[in-house]
Amino acid sequence: MSKRASVEVSYEVLVTDKDGKVISREARICRSLLKNFAYWLYLPFSVAYAGYPSLSLTDTLSQARTVGSKGAGACSLGHFGALQAAAATHLYGIVIGTTAVAPLPTDVALGAQIQTGVGAGQLVHNAQSIEVVATVGSVSSFRMTRTFTNNHANPTTVNEIGLYISMTDTGDVQRYFAICKDLLAASQTVNNGQTLTVRYTVSVTT
Repeated sequence: MSKRASVEVSYEVLVTDKDGKVISREARICRSLLKNFAYWLYLPFSVAYAGYPSLSLTDTLSQARTVGSKGAGACSLGHFGALQAAAATHLYGIVIGTTAVAPLPTDVALGAQIQTGVGAGQLVHNAQSIEVVATVGSVSSFRMTRTFTNNHANPTTVNEIGLYISMTDTGDVQRYFAICKDLLAASQTVNNGQTLTVRYTVSVTT
């Protein structure tokens, strides 16, 4: 009998109308964790006792950035990454795009990211939420959810989703890094007044 992976990331995508009626839905196991995700995990694992780790990551602008702790007393959450994005930002958190191209491990950004706004081709990015870890049987998991609303007359089609983390580099400048990028099985069209909901679930199995 096959068992679940010890660590699993999955996603669900919904398009709903203004009354909450589901227009379309897709749910799949995420197969597209990127190279930067491995490095992001490697960073805290590489710490020796009383050590101050740092490494070079390529950000969403394709620039190499040195991230991690600057040294004694300089370590903070910002140095190890944040995902819970506020409203009206497309720089980090759950992100969406239009390119229908299979991801590569070395990708550092979505192919063509959809920006927040009310113009043509844009969707309003609402604040991201995160649930506390819940354990059911042998599985412990948490969910991250973000909604995107179309306030323009023209439809917007979403083909790719992902996760960008915000990290502070060793020069105390906020940078953004892609750790996950998924090509949807089917295009999701968001018409005027409709909302796209993207939910990522991270699960660990004992």
